[in-house]
Amino acid sequence: MIILISWPFNDRAYYRLGIDQLEKDKIEFKILNLFELIYPKSKSIFNDKKIHSKEIYISSYRELFSYLRKEKTIFNFLNIKKETLSIFLLLTLLNKKYIAFNNMPLPLEEEISKKYILFNLFLKSASVGAVVGENERFPLSQSTRFIKIHSIDYDTYLRFEKKQEKQLVNSKYLVFIDQDLPYHLDYIRESEKPYVTAKNYYTSLNTLFDSLEKKTGKEVVIALHPNSTTKHQYHQKTFIGETINLIKYSDGVILHSSTALNFAIIYDKPLCMITTDEIVKSNMNQFNIVMKKALNAELYNIDKSLDISLQRYDTREYFSKYISNSKYKNKVSMEILLKELNL
Repeated sequence: MIILISWPFNDRAYYRLGIDQLEKDKIEFKILNLFELIYPKSKSIFNDKKIHSKEIYISSYRELFSYLRKEKTIFNFLNIKKETLSIFLLLTLLNKKYIAFNNMPLPLEEEISKKYILFNLFLKSASVGAVVGENERFPLSQSTRFIKIHSIDYDTYLRFEKKQEKQLVNSKYLVFIDQDLPYHLDYIRESEKPYVTAKNYYTSLNTLFDSLEKKTGKEVVIALHPNSTTKHQYHQKTFIGETINLIKYSDGVILHSSTALNFAIIYDKPLCMITTDEIVKSNMNQFNIVMKKALNAELYNIDKSLDISLQRYDTREYFSKYISNSKYKNKVSMEILLKELNL
């Protein structure tokens, strides 16, 4: 079995890919890491790379070709976009069957959804689609078999609940989900300008959080983005690698449009989506609006007013489309897939 990925492998990726389940079931596999092939200018920006013993960094298409042409079982974790199009073209050229994953589904703009349909016309479709809802980001056809799995976040929830970890903060608190917006590594990878400037962004957030703490009597804590550095300028207490724990035991969740929203929905937490003047003027604004519509939620501009409200929303439809709609409620996604494929 070959697993295709396009990001640096680390402890987080180990579980996101279901490698723990493959090792538990003693299945032979290789991880072909295409990060440096697809994003050659970005190979030095990730400091937490952790090479797995079965991982191979691919540096040329010739090398990738030699691996793919011999392999019968291919797990493809690549979403289709301009950077990965060459990989899908190679799979088409080789006429290879592959199992495609969409275990990080998000609400998409209608125009973007239509673009994915166009790829079905000339690219080799996935023989199997491991999906959560109806939001596919890979070529498909009428012959594609769909297997319902969970989102990565639901898998994380299942693993977390087995550990029964204790509460980290010993008081009533609200949690903000940080996305490292001023410094996110995706900007470097995609050669984009950050959506916000650090000075304005952290000033806006700290003003809101100070106000909330006075108004509610509850502490505000920050769940830092997994790739966050020490450059952040929060006044409040910060934690890294503890997002699900902080959300589970919180009294409410404040966020922009982070995928960690899924944890808040799983644990039925009051939510508040916020934005700023800078974000409204950026490319991120449209995604915030799409997420807002999917939740039927309010979106507060904290540069206009600090009068925000945390509310519970009816998230049943969102849950089935973007978190889990599988009959296997207590199995992680890789376990479901191996069972369904008889591997």
